[in-house]
Amino acid sequence: MPPSPAAPHDVAAVLRLLDSRDLPAAARLAAASASSSPLPLAAVLLHRPLPPRLGYSLHARAARAGLLADRYLANALLAFYVRLPDHLPHALRAFDDLPRRDVVAHSSVLAAFLRADLPRRALLQLRTMAAGGYGADDDVAPSAHALSASAKACAVLRDLRAGACVHGTTVVRGYGDDGVVLSALVDMYGHSGAPGDARRAFEEIGSPDGICYTSLISAFVRNDWFDEALRWFRAMLATDGVYPDGCTFGSMMTALGNLKRARQGREAHAQVVTRGLCGNVIVESSTLDMYAKCGMMVDAHKVFDRMKVRNAVSWCALLGGYCQSGKHEMVLSLFRQMYVEDNDWYSFGTLVRSCAGLSAVKLGKEIHCHFMRMRGCGDVIVESALVDLYAKCGVVEYAYRVFKRSIVRNMITWNAMICGCAQNGHGGRNYFNSMSKDYGIPPGIEHYNCIVDLLSRVELLEEAEDLVNKSPFRDDSSLWAAILGACATHTNPDVAVRVAKKMMELEPQYHLSYVLLENVYRTIGRWEDAVEVRRLMKSRKGNLLDTVPAADGSQTCGGIEYGLELLKLGVVYRIGDGRSTRIWRDNWIPREHNLRPIGSTRVCRLRDAKELGLQPVSKVSVFAAHWAHCSFILETNCAAVAGKLKA
Repeated sequence: MPPSPAAPHDVAAVLRLLDSRDLPAAARLAAASASSSPLPLAAVLLHRPLPPRLGYSLHARAARAGLLADRYLANALLAFYVRLPDHLPHALRAFDDLPRRDVVAHSSVLAAFLRADLPRRALLQLRTMAAGGYGADDDVAPSAHALSASAKACAVLRDLRAGACVHGTTVVRGYGDDGVVLSALVDMYGHSGAPGDARRAFEEIGSPDGICYTSLISAFVRNDWFDEALRWFRAMLATDGVYPDGCTFGSMMTALGNLKRARQGREAHAQVVTRGLCGNVIVESSTLDMYAKCGMMVDAHKVFDRMKVRNAVSWCALLGGYCQSGKHEMVLSLFRQMYVEDNDWYSFGTLVRSCAGLSAVKLGKEIHCHFMRMRGCGDVIVESALVDLYAKCGVVEYAYRVFKRSIVRNMITWNAMICGCAQNGHGGRNYFNSMSKDYGIPPGIEHYNCIVDLLSRVELLEEAEDLVNKSPFRDDSSLWAAILGACATHTNPDVAVRVAKKMMELEPQYHLSYVLLENVYRTIGRWEDAVEVRRLMKSRKGNLLDTVPAADGSQTCGGIEYGLELLKLGVVYRIGDGRSTRIWRDNWIPREHNLRPIGSTRVCRLRDAKELGLQPVSKVSVFAAHWAHCSFILETNCAAVAGKLKA
């Protein structure tokens, strides 16, 4: 029904009282004039803020006066209930009582669903609007407000397909150049893992403002496109009339911290101070985190000390920085201070990691018990840190107990459990297989590295080789290098030849492959193949046996580096078994390199050549690697390399 005629003086009087913030008097006047017009009631209901009890009484007054059929008053009641938290049922009832639902009513309900953390129902409401509403509804084609709210719902759900549908509806309905809607779409693409689409949506905006730029930069940072975020930040600064705000600088500090750009981070910090954003807790926490990630803990602590307001993010950033820097005692000290000022459980994961770094399993157990009393269980970050703590400290039973009770297990949890089993000799292979079989989590490269190392330690080289060949990382040289190192310790010529050839294919300049392959060929009597490998090694670009620069910049004999690798690969035999002189006789070491085996001398520490009764040639240093049960005389002019073969 059409609205009742309004008494102009009543409406004007109510508005004057609302402007003077005399809300009770305005409500009394609106209730008294309800019989003549519902507009004063609607004006009071639309006022912000309105106490809930006063709104309830006005609703009851309108119901007694029979005014609920008025469209304007009904929409005002709907807007009042939508604004109230935890009043979604009342808002839906007010929506159902509307005589005719227009686009404003539908948009209000859509926003109510989104505010109540029901993004799926918000998208269903948009579909209802696009289909024409309910029965006798007015034209309810989605408005710009409804489309931007729907894009936000897709961002919460990280639903790229639904977001693309909203984008299509935006273009079809003629809002393709609306900056508010397109900014929401940019944010949606950023949350959905499509930064390229976010950039394309941004480029459709005719005159982007600061909010649009901030949405794009945040989308890049959220998807680890840090260099692209820096580029668009510079473009934002070069645009007239567009200025970065606190959210923009917060995203930029995150990008600079991940890129380890300390100098540019200082420049951005100077801009923050110049623009008067130092009191913004988001900017200050991001600045602190940037300094911490760059390893500049003194500057990070200065920012922290100057903060007037500290939240969980700032505390976690400072604790995480000290933990990454290896200053675990500082983490424990700061945690005690934090616990007094801000009793927060978010930093328990960092605290547990510091206990693991200190091997303080007793303190870790105390923190574990305290966390259980505070929070119970279910936090995957803390539980992953606990698994890592107990595994590193050798208490695998505790690690397994925490692992089994974890409701949510991510890649970090699995990796910590597998590494712990590998380091402590437990069944890591079973956990590795259980990841994908029982829980549907595909193993990453770090998990394959752990299981290959585990299999190689127990001489299951063929199984390790087969696992790598069947993995999606079969062309990753780090996996083959792990097997290659095991082949040098455990005798398996067939696997050693295949792995060495694979490494030569993936990393042609990796000299250990050639050394091992030549060693295997000589061991099984394939002398011609050994000579061919030697020739191939010399023919490689840069000659893998040439001299290399020392740490002090002088040139040292390549035989020193070569001797190091021989020691690591076990090519040098035990002294006293009659085979140590074979190194020189069989040309294991090129004759042009100043590396000589001592046939029967056991040296366990650095000595002067005269103690061995040898005549020094220029500067002669004798080194020994007692772990390899062999010794060498190395003729070199660079004493700095001497420490390389000590113990």
